[in-house]
Amino acid sequence: MINKRGNIYSVILIPAVIIIILLMAFIFAFGTSILNMVSDVVTPTLTSVGQVGDWNATHTFTQTVTPIDSVIKSLNWLGGVAFLLSLIGMFGYAFAFRSSNEKWVIPLFFAMMFLVVICSIFISNMYEANYTGTSDLNVGLQNQSILSYLILYAPGILTICGFLAGAILFSAPGEQTA
Repeated sequence: MINKRGNIYSVILIPAVIIIILLMAFIFAFGTSILNMVSDVVTPTLTSVGQVGDWNATHTFTQTVTPIDSVIKSLNWLGGVAFLLSLIGMFGYAFAFRSSNEKWVIPLFFAMMFLVVICSIFISNMYEANYTGTSDLNVGLQNQSILSYLILYAPGILTICGFLAGAILFSAPGEQTA
């Protein structure tokens, strides 16, 4: 009996990984914006405490909080780079699991990619609703230029990346089984 399952594991897993990457970027963008808001308030306060008894609190907090603040500020570009690297890693996954057997899973892959596009439109619209405005959270999201661009234009970016991954996934040389 011929195995009719084909390549269904990778056909389902690639779109699922794309959606997980987008959701993680969405959560990371909001998390780093909140951390930036807290850091903008806490850092000046802690570095201006002054002398507390025999302890120079300003010096101690300047030595500890300022480097942490620098790391928090650098998370803005780190999120965008991580998003791009994870999309590149998805192409590596497609190369690792490419197959030419069982062509019936190709329409399933296109249906899954259609769901990815619908989900990315939904997430992009939620992000855009929070991106526009003048509150501290909105400004924090606007400061994340790379990640904000990638999330706002995620439907187009993920459509192209997903279908390229599909082309790679189903491009293995070999004979199709009946």
